[in-house]
Amino acid sequence: GASGEEAAKHRVVRTMPNTPCLVGEAAVGVARGSRATDADVAVTKALFTGVCVEVPEAQLDAVTAVSGSGPAYVFLFIEA
Repeated sequence: GASGEEAAKHRVVRTMPNTPCLVGEAAVGVARGSRATDADVAVTKALFTGVCVEVPEAQLDAVTAVSGSGPAYVFLFIEA
């Protein structure tokens, strides 16, 4: 990946999709870089089916934890 200094030179939109993305039911966290435009974010969101929520970069780690672990908990309950 690009370093923070290198990424600051480009229009960057980071995403964190989850496993249900494979069946078109994603919950995706989207964080725009300092140079990303509204159009960049719109194009990024259009790439995914499901729910896309824009969050501040600082919250993308939390999105990763919830969207990555959430489906695993559901499957755990189903198997119980």
